[in-house]
Amino acid sequence: MCTQLLEPLRDKFGGINILSSFRSAALNDFCNRNSASNGKDYAGHIWDRRDVDGHMGATACVVVPSFADK
Repeated sequence: MCTQLLEPLRDKFGGINILSSFRSAALNDFCNRNSASNGKDYAGHIWDRRDVDGHMGATACVVVPSFADK
């Protein structure tokens, strides 16, 4: 994700802000203890685990300041 997406974004638009990205299974479990199961979010933030539907992926919340209202 870094070399194929985030670094090219930075190179094209300047600085970027990453608000959320990879989480360890332990951290994700701690965050989801009162709202959702860890398995539901595996494909979202835990890139090396499949979710309950068998999906695998990576999620990052990225802000590109050059697009933000000034």
